[in-house]
Amino acid sequence: MRVLLLIIIGFTLSTRASAQVHAHAIGLRGGYSEYYGNGGELTYQLGLGEKNRLELDLGSYRRKNWNNGIGWGSSDYRILSITGVYHWVWNIKDGLNWFVGPGAQIIFYNERNYDDNDGAYLSIGGQIGLEYDFSQHGAPLQLGLDYRPMFLFGWYESYGHGAALSLRFLID
Repeated sequence: MRVLLLIIIGFTLSTRASAQVHAHAIGLRGGYSEYYGNGGELTYQLGLGEKNRLELDLGSYRRKNWNNGIGWGSSDYRILSITGVYHWVWNIKDGLNWFVGPGAQIIFYNERNYDDNDGAYLSIGGQIGLEYDFSQHGAPLQLGLDYRPMFLFGWYESYGHGAALSLRFLID
């Protein structure tokens, strides 16, 4: 529901000031997720116009669970994710922008415990965040902070979310 509200707000504000969206940006996105664990992603942004872009991420995460601290029932998840998010981008002031948009993710996992379990599932959700574009200062860099909630299908957990910090090299 929150994601839908963010999308509606994004459509409503789309006539406001626009940010400079670059043709290409590539870098790293890393953080912690309540469900996925800790890890990082290779991230690529493709500019689709003055206010829109597509973000594609390839991530690798690891999450360890321990039951009662004694190791019985413990599991070790290794996760590979492919994420795509469509962004609407707006300028706040100078190089400071905010963005929001819907997205989807495919996750492949390997759970190692007393019986190995492998599989895949799909999640949908969105992303909202702030970024600073240093290109106006002569450095082709972008620093961002975002939050990504996702609703999961095909897994016993139905909701995952996490925050991340990203650093991208701008290519125009």
